[in-house]
Amino acid sequence: GVMMTSSSIWRYVDITSVATVTVAHKEGGGNFTVGAWYYVYCTYNAGVADFQISATAPDTYLLWKTGSTDHAYICSFIAPSATGIPLFRMRRGEYTYLKQSAVTNPINLLINAAAPVAGPTDITCTGAMPPHARWLDLFVSVVNVNAANVAEVVLYDKDSAGVGGMRYTIDAGKLAGAGISGFAQCPVNLTVDSAQKFTYSASGTMADITLTILATGFRE
Repeated sequence: GVMMTSSSIWRYVDITSVATVTVAHKEGGGNFTVGAWYYVYCTYNAGVADFQISATAPDTYLLWKTGSTDHAYICSFIAPSATGIPLFRMRRGEYTYLKQSAVTNPINLLINAAAPVAGPTDITCTGAMPPHARWLDLFVSVVNVNAANVAEVVLYDKDSAGVGGMRYTIDAGKLAGAGISGFAQCPVNLTVDSAQKFTYSASGTMADITLTILATGFRE
């Protein structure tokens, strides 16, 4: 359940059944703006829970809609289409996107580069996390088709102007003793800066490297 006000009275609303929230709940009606962030709120309606989707962000504490304690904050999402809501799971402010594929959920794709720039290169995450979020969950894949050299990708939790924060290193060398190409895949959790950016740099033979970074979720 959630706490909110109604007619200046604080009320507790217990959500006891499955609720379906669609574009029909959008504040002011109409369709979503593709690529815009929206916020889901619970409201009190004659003793039962109702819902609103609004472009107005929640307050600093992520409790209510900014300027209205009549609207208890539930979750946020980015609109992939005029009427669609992306599939995700959220529990206590931790979000997991349920479709990780760059094809089925391109919002998740931060980079998919053959022969990436050596860097340092900034990655902007505004399409993968709402403006108030700073913690991002990633899936990183490094493919190296050069059997002679090791490819290395390093992620930093700052943009290129401030490289020197936490480092996350992913190596993709030749498979031990096989003399063939190698790859590395791993989850990475990192914070982003106030502009919602992080940085990667790569070493090795760039023409032989393919780097893919997907956002798998975020934390508020």
